[in-house]
Amino acid sequence: MKCGSNYYMLLRITMPFLALFLYMGCSDDGIQVIPEIQPARLIRVTSYNSFQDITYQHLPKGDADGILSPQDWLELAFDKAVSQAIIDVDSVLGYLTPNGIPPTTIWTIRVRDLDLPSLPYFSDPKKNVPVTVIYEDKNGIHKETFETALGDYALVEPPKIMSSDIYNDEIDIVDATRINLKGIRLLFDKPIDITRSQIEVYRGERKLNWTLYWTERGETAILLPESEADWLLPGQHYEIHIVDFYDIGGNRGEGLEDGPLVIRFQTASVEPEPDGE
Repeated sequence: MKCGSNYYMLLRITMPFLALFLYMGCSDDGIQVIPEIQPARLIRVTSYNSFQDITYQHLPKGDADGILSPQDWLELAFDKAVSQAIIDVDSVLGYLTPNGIPPTTIWTIRVRDLDLPSLPYFSDPKKNVPVTVIYEDKNGIHKETFETALGDYALVEPPKIMSSDIYNDEIDIVDATRINLKGIRLLFDKPIDITRSQIEVYRGERKLNWTLYWTERGETAILLPESEADWLLPGQHYEIHIVDFYDIGGNRGEGLEDGPLVIRFQTASVEPEPDGE
């Protein structure tokens, strides 16, 4: 073996030990020790209220009037990547969602997913509750606690349909001509976010080209056909699919948990013309 080869072989053997020596420190009595690896720390907690367009800083320097409300998104930032994180708000637990594939440094949760209406309804938003963050990194499981106030946690009812020109399972009642001219109207119990709502009309598997309009306050939806080719015909079966709707506070419509709400109906048949007698 050549001298050069011996040199590189020695270098490969000694490099790991050299790195370990440089990493090690010394205690006061001269004994070499390996310093502990510091665990990840929770360095920032913020919440964003999309309904009121307000951002609160809860950690490290909390706002004097910082509160958590059902519409908030809570974001936690760590100085090192963690593999999982759980939040405990006065004994109500919630699992946070990572902003990427774990381990990662940013975790979020929607406050209403914590089911906080099960807590006492605090009429005074200044009443503080403990918030504990439990998280895990490669060194183990850790926790950190801070305090914040809760907002008004009265249960928010989801929006729902109050009435419609057409009801489910109506047979031989709906006047196709009147509906084609005046449209299908659905009345909701509160103003609806028209940008996030979708309602469609079907004949069999075919989706008809009907346009969704809204009244000024967003409480009434009006569906109208775009052309005669999409008019309702007498004596035919149709479906109205309420695919999705939200109120302006971001609450999803009642009854949509298992898919669209469907109104099935059959238009009235046309009476035969007299023979001319």
